[in-house]
Amino acid sequence: MKRLIFTLVGIALACSVSEIAGSYQHIAMAASITQVIATSTTQGEDEISAKYASLGTSNGFLGSPTIEIWYTPDGVGRFQHYENGGSIYWTPRTGAHEVHGDIRAKWSNLDWERGFLGYPVTDELTTPDGEGRFNHFEYGSIYWTPRTGAHEVHGDIRAKWASLGYERSWLGYPITDELTTPDGEGRFNHFEYGSIYWTPRTGAHEVHGDIHAKWASLGYERSWLGYPITDELDLPGYSGGRYSQFEGGYIYWRASGGAVASKTLPSRPAPPTPPIPPTPPNTTLMTDRAVITKCGGMNCFYPDGAPIWYTGTFPPPIGTPKPANVLSIKSHIAMRFPITQASSDCNNTSKSFYVPRGGTLGPQQLRAIYGTETPGVRIGIIGCIAEIPSGGIPSQIFLDVTYRLQ
Repeated sequence: MKRLIFTLVGIALACSVSEIAGSYQHIAMAASITQVIATSTTQGEDEISAKYASLGTSNGFLGSPTIEIWYTPDGVGRFQHYENGGSIYWTPRTGAHEVHGDIRAKWSNLDWERGFLGYPVTDELTTPDGEGRFNHFEYGSIYWTPRTGAHEVHGDIRAKWASLGYERSWLGYPITDELTTPDGEGRFNHFEYGSIYWTPRTGAHEVHGDIHAKWASLGYERSWLGYPITDELDLPGYSGGRYSQFEGGYIYWRASGGAVASKTLPSRPAPPTPPIPPTPPNTTLMTDRAVITKCGGMNCFYPDGAPIWYTGTFPPPIGTPKPANVLSIKSHIAMRFPITQASSDCNNTSKSFYVPRGGTLGPQQLRAIYGTETPGVRIGIIGCIAEIPSGGIPSQIFLDVTYRLQ
């Protein structure tokens, strides 16, 4: 650095002499300023020299220095270039870090430390997936692979990519730098398998896969959909379905129909019909409709006549075994069934249970009424209307009785 110091002294003295000839005071001032520079020239030199030594000095991948250790144009840091296309940069806040190869070339194209990335805060490192290389900088990163080249990512787009897992996410590596959208409102990076778009009003959101392809086919943000306002999400009600919401609508994807752009999401499909319990071997399931008539002026119901097996087109021909286990009873009106078969217990919630309109009495409730599910149980039902239908209490209601014949 002595060569640099003497040059600075010469320039300072020359300026003083030519501008104010014979002025001892200005010459002394120039010498004083030069002395300040001289005393500060070692700042950062030790750190750069130590980093260079840790990388193998001239025997390492950087090779021999091509310049002395210089001040950076912004006056904040120090640097040294080397013969194999690498550099070491230092500042008091970042320390000393090397940059080389295609990543250094990209950083150079972006105006070195004076660009929006600032100074490096790491050496060049291998990505966790082992495929690429990267340097982090004060305000962004540059990532490189042999198939994608070197590209920078910064700001909110980098933060979104980081939150998804960087290159290990489904987006993969960046294949562009951050660019301005054609409408001039937003910013974006394209990645191997998708994109991240940002505007001040929407923030940064990723779009990928078939949804990205559909959006691209419509014209990206210039389409009627505008910019994305969510990442890709699960499509409610559709197993495996996905969607992204945009300013003007949605793009949703289902395996059966592919990607569809729409103002609204598809309605949820009707819930599947509960499966019928498997029929035991050598048995037959049958359903009959029992007619239950009103008893007196009360809101209770019981089978028409004495307790019977059921009413309707049954029983089967003579010789057919009597109905065995009653499997379920479906109510066509909201009812309450007393556990003790006493109608007075209908409104006693501790001694009764409620079955909504269309609800079914299952085996446990049947056991509560009859105390058994053994063959020969009688359908002696007593119930109270828990919901008065419009038009008053009907004179008859129907219960669908499903039982098993053995």
